Amino acid sequence: MVVLGAPMLLLVSAMMASQWDEFSHWLPSARYLYVTDGFPDGRDPVTGASFPAYPYGWPLATYFASRLSGRFVEIAGALTNVAMRSDKTDASFEAMIYAGTAIINSR
Repeated sequence: MVVLGAPMLLLVSAMMASQWDEFSHWLPSARYLYVTDGFPDGRDPVTGASFPAYPYGWPLATYFASRLSGRFVEIAGALTNVAMRSDKTDASFEAMIYAGTAIINSR
């Protein structure tokens, strides 16, 4: 499956954010996580996202990729989506989300 998914990963890696929901919710939420290293709370509730109370599972993929690379990686969510679809890694992605949430909440 990895061999079949490789061309799609190459195509997606060259993409830039272009859809309305990326600009209204996903990227602002991921950027908030990246800049603050935490979830919104009573001290800093303004995220810039249209739905700040929406679960942060997907923005965590961008947050983790950005932390690993040392810069904000806007296309990480799309790459994670393709990887999950081509390799059936839903369970490992879910485990990553739970672990990441625990790490951020422990700060």
